[in-house]
Amino acid sequence: MVLNGVGDRKYHIPNLVPLIISELKINQEGNQAIGFSFVAKNATVLGINTVEVDEVMIDLKSGHVEYHLLFPRIEIECDYDVKGRILLLPISGHGSGNITITNVKVKYIYTLKINQRDDGKNYTTPVNPTLDFELINGGRVYITLSNLFNGDKLLGDNMNQVLNDNWEALVKDVGPALAEAIGEAFRQILAGIFDLVSIEEAFIF
Repeated sequence: MVLNGVGDRKYHIPNLVPLIISELKINQEGNQAIGFSFVAKNATVLGINTVEVDEVMIDLKSGHVEYHLLFPRIEIECDYDVKGRILLLPISGHGSGNITITNVKVKYIYTLKINQRDDGKNYTTPVNPTLDFELINGGRVYITLSNLFNGDKLLGDNMNQVLNDNWEALVKDVGPALAEAIGEAFRQILAGIFDLVSIEEAFIF
């Protein structure tokens, strides 16, 4: 159903080269150093097709599904809107953004809820997704946000420098919220696929 990242409209499978996510929202609860809202629209995700699958575990009895994946490079291009405070500094702006992550190891888990329909077949719905990631082998994050502070180049360049100099602190504070947003986006994609394909069609018993 997916070959080299090419989707299949029949099964609601989007193209993965690139993958388009209409909207990602991050609302980071405030603390002394960080508290902001970030919305990425029309996010183009590049690099999904380079994934290395380390392990897949599927237990239909319990509904537990778990993927262990490695992405050499993921690049997210988007239209962004941000407002709040990062690393004690105010931040605001809207424009084009780029977030690039290298050597990222991902563990994605969800539960399959099974329902029998009138056709007598069993269909599944993915629920309760969790996505955890870690950067390995020198992996890191690069961030570029254009048009910060109403286009003030000096302030914008300085903020981008701060973000990239302190990417490890950002990953620690913002990473869980970003992972939750991406995990939910993937859950919605999977839900569209699973709605059309029964367990009997997907697996040979």
